[in-house]
Amino acid sequence: MIVFNLLAIVVGLIIGICLGPLYWAFPDFMETTWGNVLAAGVVTVVGIVTDLVGLKGRVFWLPIWFFGLVGMGVNLHTQWGWWGPALAGALVVVLFGGLLAMGAVHERKEWAEAPGNLNAAKESLAKGVNEATWELLGKAYFVPAWGDDTPERCRHNLEVLAMVRKALPPTAGGLEVRVIDALAAAYSSGMAGGEKVSVPSEFTSAMQEMLGNHGALPEEEDRKDLIEALDKPVAAAA
Repeated sequence: MIVFNLLAIVVGLIIGICLGPLYWAFPDFMETTWGNVLAAGVVTVVGIVTDLVGLKGRVFWLPIWFFGLVGMGVNLHTQWGWWGPALAGALVVVLFGGLLAMGAVHERKEWAEAPGNLNAAKESLAKGVNEATWELLGKAYFVPAWGDDTPERCRHNLEVLAMVRKALPPTAGGLEVRVIDALAAAYSSGMAGGEKVSVPSEFTSAMQEMLGNHGALPEEEDRKDLIEALDKPVAAAA
């Protein structure tokens, strides 16, 4: 039985969209060993990119790019012997390093623009909550992928949370408020400096969902991980 998550289907569709035109336009070439290398390379690249943006597709609990890398190595081995897999591994390392560098540059840009987006969100909120307000709050809320939640970033996100509280719709439930409270506690501890603050990804992901859904958490049957993470401080205090 093949074990995969739902995001693997999404990533598979993206891979199909990328490979479909190649097989349609160059069917003879794509049937060759070099065609297989190209196809495996596409799988590897798409797998790495989607992983970095949060679409973590898994098959047999392994990332999809792993299977693309294995495919490249196997097909290159038939062409160049063991130099083939070595080259495939080197290309992936270079590609992965390049993507990380691009991601770091993009993250620095997001952080530089976050205060301006927060000020714009405050002005929008003063005039009344609308779609633009939530879009600006979503851009203002900063979740670092490479750096730490520094005291400055914690202070900034606390301001964002204060604006989110004011903008919450009347239909917002207890879970939304608990997420805001949990994040506020985490960022408040980070304001003191000293020990590195650790903000659970369940909280930040839930907040990003809320911001994208105008202050409401989309209903899902399984919120087990989020609820367990929210309950941990309570259990620790007990």
